[in-house]
Amino acid sequence: MTPRQMDILIFIRDYRNQHGYSPTMQEIGDELGVTKVTVFEHVERMIWDKHLIRGEPYTSRTLTISPDIVWPEPLIVRCLSACKGLNPKGVPKAIRALRKLCDELDECMPPTPALARARRALAGAVEEQH
Repeated sequence: MTPRQMDILIFIRDYRNQHGYSPTMQEIGDELGVTKVTVFEHVERMIWDKHLIRGEPYTSRTLTISPDIVWPEPLIVRCLSACKGLNPKGVPKAIRALRKLCDELDECMPPTPALARARRALAGAVEEQH
């Protein structure tokens, strides 16, 4: 999942929680600073390729998010996506730095669902490297 797709999913989730229905493609685009065409392309990929979103064809405000999604911490997703652009030798170093950050957070705050998601995202990144 790309950072932009994560941003879209988070916006849809939060909008549905606040309003009781889905945002339009235009509302998503306005919020994220992209065109509704860009949003549609990302949503289409998430519906057809990744099965992360469901919706009624040709009907507005029907997007729902798959209950199977594990919500990674957005900051970790952005960091891991940035790592993919690094020289392959730099990725393990970046993952170690993120793991150290999680360890430091463990020491200074109680366990949270966000930190647990961050750890799962890191575990997935480590598996991708092998």
